[in-house]
Amino acid sequence: MDSTKYFRSYHFPFSKGSTSDDRISKDYSFLENREVIITEKLDGQNNSICKGGVYARSHAEYSNHKWDKVIWDVHARIGHQLDEETYIFGEGMGGIHSIEYKGLSSYFYVFGVRVGNEWLKWDDVCLHADMLELPTVPVLARGTFSDIKTEVEKYVIQPSTLKGVDTITQREEMEGVVVRNVNGFTKEDSHMNLLKWVRAGHVQTDSHWTKNWKAHKLINGFY
Repeated sequence: MDSTKYFRSYHFPFSKGSTSDDRISKDYSFLENREVIITEKLDGQNNSICKGGVYARSHAEYSNHKWDKVIWDVHARIGHQLDEETYIFGEGMGGIHSIEYKGLSSYFYVFGVRVGNEWLKWDDVCLHADMLELPTVPVLARGTFSDIKTEVEKYVIQPSTLKGVDTITQREEMEGVVVRNVNGFTKEDSHMNLLKWVRAGHVQTDSHWTKNWKAHKLINGFY
């Protein structure tokens, strides 16, 4: 297994979009009564940028997807600033999946940074993003919560902060949320530090987007 790619994240047990193929955590108390960050889960492609190039979900070889050309443009600007141990992970927003975002200011939103075997704490993720002039995924909340289920369910009924619209129903929707410990962790203990909630039906609406893919448009600027 390629240790450089993003770990397979677990779903909350109350995540509506989990399937039999997904990993579902039976417990989430490890995210309660400790400081966490809650971010919007964007409906994009898991991309990573390293010194040598751009990967999609698989790290077997660099991505040659047409919708990743815009991520290669980002790499051309920042790749030389990275060392061999640093991987910048983010949502690649070049192509429209099941949600079209009307409020994108970038084609790449950072959600994690790995240096060696360590996934950096959130504040260091933000520091890297700032130095590279890249946005992070939208932050919905940061704090210590005694009932994380109530907190998650409060946000998932809200519209996307980036004006996401379901391509079939045309309803404003959020793809989901991710809750992670603000501290750093390793791949081996990632399941005890990060969980996600995903909306129902996202798999069905997303299944054929690559066949007739369309490009997202930015509202202003380019990162």
